[in-house]
Amino acid sequence: NKELKFIHNVFYKPQNQILAISGNFNINKTIQIIEKLYKRNKNINYKILDSKEKYEVNIKEKTVVEPKINEQITISFKIPSKKFTKLEKIKLTYYLEFFLKYNFDDNSANFKEVTLKKYSLTSFNKVIDKVLDNMVILSINLMTKYFDEFKNIVFSSINKMYISPEYFELEKRITLINHIKNSTNINYIFDQYLTNYLSFNYNKVDSINFINSLNYDECIELLKRLDFSNYTIVKEVKK
Repeated sequence: NKELKFIHNVFYKPQNQILAISGNFNINKTIQIIEKLYKRNKNINYKILDSKEKYEVNIKEKTVVEPKINEQITISFKIPSKKFTKLEKIKLTYYLEFFLKYNFDDNSANFKEVTLKKYSLTSFNKVIDKVLDNMVILSINLMTKYFDEFKNIVFSSINKMYISPEYFELEKRITLINHIKNSTNINYIFDQYLTNYLSFNYNKVDSINFINSLNYDECIELLKRLDFSNYTIVKEVKK
């Protein structure tokens, strides 16, 4: 309890907060009230022991015994992103999403292979876990006991680093339609702004023109610059 209170007091302070207010109110008066309230907060000196996550992984492969769950395998990648500009990083969030969907969605060639050869009855689970200042953490998972076959499928896709031009244009169009549909949704706009600001220190919301600027050649070029050599494999087995 003592440690939790300390962590709360250290990190839950105005510098780490974003306050959003809506309604019919006097802006200047409200700002004065907020500033008066927050003046009571005192900063606590602290030291983060290891502020930067390293690219290297401690364990390349590990087997975990979990008798009560289905056997599964997860490959997680630490992908360095320092060499990319802010704009390239934001574009990569789209391009990586397109790549993952093309290769691991339920209509992908990989999924058809998995079901045809009866490696699994479930879908791939793929997610961009975290976008940090210096790296992207990405995971691909499947419930299966065919671990080697799964690894071959994942690494083969990463080595090819391919999306068909037709699929790219389709996904771009879907993204654009979704963006236009949500352009008046305050939560959608705020979440996007927050992601860009906190993840990339980029003080803008993605616009229609920005999404229109995404192009296939750039997509392939940026994806091929990604380094997937830092990864860890976790196999969960019943015994």
